[in-house]
Amino acid sequence: MQSPRPRHYDSDVTRYFVSSLLPLALATSVAFGQDAPVAAAPDATAYQGVTPESGSPPAEARVRRAHSRLVTWPGFEAMPNGGSRFFLQLSQTVQFQTRATDGGFEVTLQNTRTHLRNTTRPLETRFFDTPVTRARVERRGRHDLVFAFDLRAQATPRVYTQPGPGGYTFLFVEFPAGNWLPAELQPAAPQAPAAAQPRGPVQQQTDRERPPDLGQSEN
Repeated sequence: MQSPRPRHYDSDVTRYFVSSLLPLALATSVAFGQDAPVAAAPDATAYQGVTPESGSPPAEARVRRAHSRLVTWPGFEAMPNGGSRFFLQLSQTVQFQTRATDGGFEVTLQNTRTHLRNTTRPLETRFFDTPVTRARVERRGRHDLVFAFDLRAQATPRVYTQPGPGGYTFLFVEFPAGNWLPAELQPAAPQAPAAAQPRGPVQQQTDRERPPDLGQSEN
């Protein structure tokens, strides 16, 4: 069934209705604005995503672990030691291979797929102190996925898997700490406060400017 076409009105009729109804609409909006309820604060129990420490399941629960190896969540964390860690939450343990590329690094996940479009959206990290500017999950062939990293400097990460809460598995790609940000993205150094300057020259007090000694009589 085709969607109805938009209706076009004569310009004179349109101007008549606009001129007649606009004052009423403005008055109505002002009246409702006076009694408009205040927006509620965000719900603290709302879904906050997945972190390796939280044990939160992915937002989409339709995961058939018995039949498919799925990437259910990609993520990034800045580590306390200055390093950076990328991770994938997986429905099962997977076999993987790594290789360095020209200006990048790749982790190939064998016989793995995605079931949500959000898992293939890139992680933009160029403003963080990490050698990675972008990380993304891509299809490679018919059965494999690749966790691909664009690097601004050569770096060799540590790649490993670890069991997670709820029966999930995490694949971690950890890059070392370093001074990875280019000069234009470096935070500005704090400026020291300027030393206080005297308001005027300090003149030495002369004998004529001293107050008279009340304990002595003048000759």
